[in-house]
Amino acid sequence: MMRVEEMQSMFDQELLRFYPDKNERDMLCLMALEPALGPLNRMSLHLRKKEVLQASEIKTLRDVLLELKQYKPIQYVLGKANFYGIELGVNASTLIPRQETEELVRWIIDDLSAVQAIRNLSILDIGTGSGCIAISLKKFVPSAQVMAIDISPAALEVARDNALKNLLDIDFQEVDVLKGIKNHFEGIFDILVSNPPYVRMSEKLDMNKNVLDFEPHLALFVEDHAPLLFYRAIAEMGFSHLRSGGFIYFEINESLAPELMVMMGALGYQEIILRKDIHGKNRMLKAQKGN
Repeated sequence: MMRVEEMQSMFDQELLRFYPDKNERDMLCLMALEPALGPLNRMSLHLRKKEVLQASEIKTLRDVLLELKQYKPIQYVLGKANFYGIELGVNASTLIPRQETEELVRWIIDDLSAVQAIRNLSILDIGTGSGCIAISLKKFVPSAQVMAIDISPAALEVARDNALKNLLDIDFQEVDVLKGIKNHFEGIFDILVSNPPYVRMSEKLDMNKNVLDFEPHLALFVEDHAPLLFYRAIAEMGFSHLRSGGFIYFEINESLAPELMVMMGALGYQEIILRKDIHGKNRMLKAQKGN
């Protein structure tokens, strides 16, 4: 027999060496307990600390603890992540959706909410991964036609399943954006959006073990000699697949922001805007295709 508070103590003690930050340990424990106790916050967990866990729940939580000690992200351990209030399945084929990407989605939704009488809006999400961007945009802008592409069949399987579970109609297609998309589909889009690979290989040393060892490198890294490779390919795609006056939205590497702005301007894009994330870093860019 074990009470919730005893499990909390076990997590705190056994994870101390691996996750020095107390708040992080507490959050990992809270997330691990949710499958057994249901949705939780710190207050509700405190109120339930005397509850007794079932033997099967204790075994599952011990297994979770073992995986966390290997630095496996809790989202992969549980097989799910929350993004923009939507529960999404994730696995090692997909990046774990992050707060910066939520901020990018919020920017797009806020922009669209300011536009009156949206008609037949079309959106293309490039490098969709778990489908987090496409799914959240379709959910909150239901009148939009949303297409999403990715090079990874395994990621697309996850994305399709996430859309199905959320009862959303999204067209997912396997496409290598670096090889072009003309042979895959035709269409003119109002918005291109992407969170492409943008971490330079030289930046690996600064990354946490849980990212390096578990998240898909295909979706993370670019060679140092071509850090804007995907941004250029997508921007050039806009010449033929973005309507005049349409927009590109990017999540970006803050250290590449000046170069990216210059590149977008040189390619003929207008109204190029950088936006800071909640931490004050330049992590998003928006540009408009000229007439």
